[in-house]
Amino acid sequence: MRAGAAALLLVIAAGCTPDAPPSGGVIEHVVDGDTVDVVLGDRRERVRLIGIDTPEVYVADGPPECYGPEASAFTKQLLPEGTAVRLERDVVGRDDYGRLLAYAYLADDGRMVNELIVAAGFAQPLTIPPNSTFAHRFVAAAREEVCSTEVIGRVDCSVVLPPVANLSLCRLSSTAFPTSGYLDACSFIVYLETTARKIRDVSNASQN
Repeated sequence: MRAGAAALLLVIAAGCTPDAPPSGGVIEHVVDGDTVDVVLGDRRERVRLIGIDTPEVYVADGPPECYGPEASAFTKQLLPEGTAVRLERDVVGRDDYGRLLAYAYLADDGRMVNELIVAAGFAQPLTIPPNSTFAHRFVAAAREEVCSTEVIGRVDCSVVLPPVANLSLCRLSSTAFPTSGYLDACSFIVYLETTARKIRDVSNASQN
């Protein structure tokens, strides 16, 4: 057999392996803000949405993380049972827990679910290479959301903002600075981080 033909057969075989489910499916259940169960043909897959991270709802021996239930509720509203979706995979197909890693798109209008969750302020970007195809879009969505909050007058959005503060810090920020929304609380942390960075830069410049 010629080498080219052999390589083609290998590619075809790889695409037909049992680990390559169909791309179209329907939502069966929303586990939490960034994890859903999807029926794909004759199989059921637990899907972890690539590139984003929402607060945990199920924490061993502890309460849910700050705004975890709200993030989960948003995804449930976005993906009610029976919603048709299209899944797109990246370089690594599954995580260490066996979950399918994918970008999910609403079949009716083509919008990317991962990006919608970040843009609504319920998730922060989480890039784990090599699954980084749309990392820039998630960062842009998070940055736009932070800059649209009530602190826009205090944050210089012309600079590259740090990633949205670690969601665990929301426990502190939402307690010390009660607000109506998750990113409104966390944006205060971003404001503090940005201000601290500017002060550090000025200090370093004055010493040079």
